Amino acid sequence: MCELADRKKIPYVKVGRHYGKNTALKLAGLLIRAMQLAPLAMREKPALSVSHGARSQIFISNILNIPSLLLADYEYAKGPPLMRPNWEMVPSVIPDDVLCRDHEHILHYPGIKEDAYVWKFQPDHGILQELGLSESSVIVTVRPPRDRSALSQP
Repeated sequence: MCELADRKKIPYVKVGRHYGKNTALKLAGLLIRAMQLAPLAMREKPALSVSHGARSQIFISNILNIPSLLLADYEYAKGPPLMRPNWEMVPSVIPDDVLCRDHEHILHYPGIKEDAYVWKFQPDHGILQELGLSESSVIVTVRPPRDRSALSQP
């Protein structure tokens, strides 16, 4: 994400790092990042914490009593109470009854999660050349498997 923000000259504050795929290290990393976020949150005093999957952000928001909104697209995600946002915004194709929260705190939108946070996206037509890819090639992008992302169970 930092590389993308750098490329687009978007200012940001980087907090924490990736702790690998080991479950114990992920949990430790979540707590460390939450503690690293705390001074920033206390200084900035945000009115709302908006995330698309940053569990440490949701965790510290709950500790500091900052309302939180999670943009999500995975209907079976579960977490302990301190890692649950106040509201969850999901694609309208996901039915409420498969979500892991009460229905009055669920918001819906048409489309996919990326439509909500990159709605002004304009593709960079020079990126294929920069990456050494041919326009005639089949290009596939893949997200990490569940066991290598966030806090997954073994």
